[in-house]
Amino acid sequence: MSSSIITASYDRQVRFWDPVSGRTIRNLVFADSQINALSVSKDRCRLAVAGHGIIRYYDIASSSQYPPAVATFECSSAGNFTAIGHMPLDSGAGSLLFACSEDGALRILDPRQASMSLLKECTTGVSMTCATLSQDGRLLITGSQIGKVSVWYCKSFIEDAGAGSTISTKPLQELSFPGDHTAIRSISFSPLSNWVAIATNAGKVHCLAFSKDVHHRDGHNVPAASADASPQRSAFLSANSQHQRSLSDAAGQASDNTSVVSGGQPGGTPVREGPTPNGSALDDATTSLSTPANTQAVVTKPPSMLLSKEQKEWFLECVQTMTCHYKYILKVAISPDGKLLATCCADYTIGLWTIPKLLARPTEVEDMLKSPAASPKASEAAATEVTSPAPLASTAPLPPALSPKVSMSSMSPQRDAASLAAASVASPPVGAKLANPYEFAALKPLQGHTRWVWDCAFSPCSTVLVTVSSDNHVRVWSNVHTDKPKSDIFVGHTKPVVCVLLDVDRTRFGET
Repeated sequence: MSSSIITASYDRQVRFWDPVSGRTIRNLVFADSQINALSVSKDRCRLAVAGHGIIRYYDIASSSQYPPAVATFECSSAGNFTAIGHMPLDSGAGSLLFACSEDGALRILDPRQASMSLLKECTTGVSMTCATLSQDGRLLITGSQIGKVSVWYCKSFIEDAGAGSTISTKPLQELSFPGDHTAIRSISFSPLSNWVAIATNAGKVHCLAFSKDVHHRDGHNVPAASADASPQRSAFLSANSQHQRSLSDAAGQASDNTSVVSGGQPGGTPVREGPTPNGSALDDATTSLSTPANTQAVVTKPPSMLLSKEQKEWFLECVQTMTCHYKYILKVAISPDGKLLATCCADYTIGLWTIPKLLARPTEVEDMLKSPAASPKASEAAATEVTSPAPLASTAPLPPALSPKVSMSSMSPQRDAASLAAASVASPPVGAKLANPYEFAALKPLQGHTRWVWDCAFSPCSTVLVTVSSDNHVRVWSNVHTDKPKSDIFVGHTKPVVCVLLDVDRTRFGET
C-alpha cells in the first residue's frame, strides 16, 4: 500500500492525497454528518471516522475506489464525538477504539464486529474536547471544556479489573491550571512518552513531565516548581503516607487526610477570548485526585485502589507554561524526533518552537551521565553544554532541501528511542546557574493560510509538516527547521478542512 495524506472536511469527504503529485487518489463520502476526528490503525488497514453521534470503521486496505464500512457505532445522545483513536491489544489481535464526546463520556469500543460493542463507558459529567494515547500505549489523557485534564491507565480498560476494583472507571489523576480555566483544545505526547504538551483556548501550552523524571533532575538546579518538593507532589505523598498509617490502625478508623494545594481555584465558565499579555512565564498545575466544582483544588485521602505502582509511576507535574498565541490554539503536535513543537492557531499561523533538551533527553541518559563510570571527557562536555536551546540560525547547517512533492518514503525518521537517547546532551553539573532549563525557543512562524488552522501532522523525519485550514486548503511545508520554509497547496475540499493524518508505511523505515 502506497503512502498518502488523509484529510477530512466539513464537506463530509475524506480525501486520500498522493504526496508526490498532490492529486486526490481516493475519496470517501461520510454522509451521516460533518467529520470531527480521524484515526488510522497501526497496520494501516482500518480508518476510524467520528462525526455527530456516529463512528464508522472503514477497510482502507480494500482495492475499491470507495472503501467499505466494516463496523458502525451509533449513539445519538453523545452529541459530537470530538476525538477517536486506536488502543492496541497486548495479544496483538487487533485494536480497540477509544472515543470521547460532548456528553462527557469516554467510551472503549470493540470494532471487530459489524456492530461495535461498547466495552466500557466512563462518565465525567463534563463535555470532553480531546484525547490522546501515549506512544507506549500505557496512558490515555483526555481534556475537557472546563480546563480539566484526566489521566487514565489503559491496561485497566483492556484487562478484566476483577471484583472490587474500580480503577478502570476512574482516572489515575486529574489536573487543572490556575489562571487558565479555558477549554483544553489539544494534547500531544512526546515520542518517548516522557512528557506531554497541552494546549488551551487561552493560547497557552502547558508542559507536563512525570514526577519520577523531575525527581531525577533535582541535582541540576531545576526550578522549585518542577522539583520533587512541589506542593502538589508533597500533598499527594503525604496523603498516601497518612492513608497507609490509617490502614494499620488497630481500630480501623479512617482519618481525614485532606491537604489543600495552594493556588487552587474553582473551575468556571470557559473564556472564549485569548488572554491579556501579562508576561507570565510559568504557571504550576494544580493537581487533584478529586476536584470539586465549587471549592479549592484539593488532594484528598486516596482510597486503597489508588495506592498502586501505576498511581505513583504516572504522576504528572507542570514544569513550564508558555503563552504561544493570543487566540485559540486548535492543535499542538510534537515532532517524531522530539525537537520541534508546532501549534495551530485561530490567528491563521502555525507556531514553531524548539524543545529544550531537558525534556527531550530520556531518564536513562541522565542515569548514565550521573554514574561514576562516566568518562572525564563526558563530564567535561556536560559541564560546557547549554540546556536551553537557541533558535536555529540561518547560517547553521541545514538538512537537504525537500520539496513537499516528494515520496513519503524519503521522510524516514532514521532513529528510534535508543538513537534519540544517544543523541541527547548531558545535564550541566551541580551548582551551575540556569535561568530556566525548560525554556522553549521560538522559531519563525509559518504563514500562508487565510483562515483558522485546525490540524497538523509531521512527517516521520520531522522536516515536513502538513496543515489544514478553514480556507479549504491543505498545505505541505518543507524545511520547517529552517528560517526559509516552503509550502505547496493541495486543492479539492469545498469546505473547512479540520483533520489530517499521514498514512506512512513505517515498517519500511525500521519502525515497529
